[in-house]
Amino acid sequence: MTRGRNEQRETNTMKTRTSALIVLGALLTALLPAAVAGASTSAADRLLAAGAGVGFGPAATQSSFAAQACGVDGTGDVVDLDNNATAIDEGRADITNYCVNYGATTVTMSVTVDEATDPATDPNWQNSLLGIFVDTDEDGAGEFFAQLSADSAGGALTASVEDRSTTPASEACDASWTYNDGTTTLTFPAACVDSPDSIAVNPGVIYDQRVTDADGVAAFDTVFEGDTEMSDPVGAGALPDGVTRLAGGERIATAIAISQQGWDDDSTETVVLARADLFPDALAGTPLAISLDAPILLTETDALSELTSAEIQRVLGDGGTVVLLGGEEALSADVDLAVAALGYDTVRYGGPNRFATAVSIATDGLTTPDEVLLADGGDFQDALVGGTAAGTSDGGDPAALLLTDGDTIPTETQAYLDTITGDDVTAIGTAASGAAPDAPSIAGDSAAATSALVAEAYFPSPTSVGISRDDVFADGLTGGALVGNPDRGYGPLLLTPTDTLAAEVNDYIDANADTIDSAVIFGGVAAVSEDVEAEVADSI
Repeated sequence: MTRGRNEQRETNTMKTRTSALIVLGALLTALLPAAVAGASTSAADRLLAAGAGVGFGPAATQSSFAAQACGVDGTGDVVDLDNNATAIDEGRADITNYCVNYGATTVTMSVTVDEATDPATDPNWQNSLLGIFVDTDEDGAGEFFAQLSADSAGGALTASVEDRSTTPASEACDASWTYNDGTTTLTFPAACVDSPDSIAVNPGVIYDQRVTDADGVAAFDTVFEGDTEMSDPVGAGALPDGVTRLAGGERIATAIAISQQGWDDDSTETVVLARADLFPDALAGTPLAISLDAPILLTETDALSELTSAEIQRVLGDGGTVVLLGGEEALSADVDLAVAALGYDTVRYGGPNRFATAVSIATDGLTTPDEVLLADGGDFQDALVGGTAAGTSDGGDPAALLLTDGDTIPTETQAYLDTITGDDVTAIGTAASGAAPDAPSIAGDSAAATSALVAEAYFPSPTSVGISRDDVFADGLTGGALVGNPDRGYGPLLLTPTDTLAAEVNDYIDANADTIDSAVIFGGVAAVSEDVEAEVADSI
């Protein structure tokens, strides 16, 4: 019965798409001039004429974040606006997913395309645009329009929000924009769109090849109603049954989505804060976060992210402590001051290098851990899975995670090991096993294989599993603090390639299917593909 409804929905969707494009096709040539200098029609009108601005997904309520308003759009649905909406292959216009993050004071909206191209350096963006229609009253119309496009004066890219409830439309506010690996993110104050109770969005992209290629075309994609899989609102606390994807347009937003899933408003006393772009000082932070029942959030080195600031205030409420991981080269004094200005205490665990930072966390943060896990500090994979295991080691008491320098033990790590009694030290991964040849070791032939072996050793009867890509650290770092927390998930962090579920990971999930109730995918489809998500769903 469900399949029949889905097939009918897809048929209706295609009829809607085709009809809209045919009816509007006659307008396209006038609206998309071949020369850059010609574009006098507004960006919103260009997208409306192309067929965008219809079909809004579920709304994100204020103070909810990306997990509650992210959509996935299938690839291969780009059309040529110059040739009666003929289907074409143009990944630079092909939307794959999008998110809206609606905080207490800030809105961010992100759109990811299939083929990465930086608007700041791609000359075709002189006549291309990203536009997002914003529905603020759930009437199915876009009262506001957020955009990134070139201004008419000289081709400079500008981001802004337009109020389309007035006649004529007027500028509501300026926006800021960032780009990272195929994802473009627009940020603006919530007050710019009148701080409504909820926000729903409909994005569209026009990518004009003709700026650099006289024989090129103007390519267009949007997300039509019924053409998108929206993630369901999941609520904070224990993970829901089945497969849940927690994702944002970029890693800071994904960390917030994870925090939103795990922690209610004013529900904990501590937040752990790490640098967003590099992993070394954050590697040993997962067991600390689990022991403190704290989410791990991310920010830039030199300034506290507005999104992260809003999430800190949401989860801590009127008081609490923010733990900074690393020295001032990792998180600057300005970040510390910005947190303090919000009214929160700050504690910094750091040292002159990643090895000393890990020791500081073990000594001052965990005080008397019963076990020590060793992992290579030169890369992140073994430390990520080891950190999640350390958080629930020995039936719930956190272990310390210390770092090796490849297959050698650095001075800082050895000095700590010399102070502990007993021999409860375990090496995670091949490099750490070489550094501590006399210690028990858990190591596989790949990052995924090691993650499955660690899961077998530390999570013999998991109720949840977390899935993260094996080649980027951020989603696994922040996700490990959720799935490894006994009050939130209780399960391992498993690593896999983006496009295929690793065989060892699949075997572990199959072997524990009787106890696993939930799985959570950390990151968007560019991080962990829909194919992997489907394989996980089939196994639990």
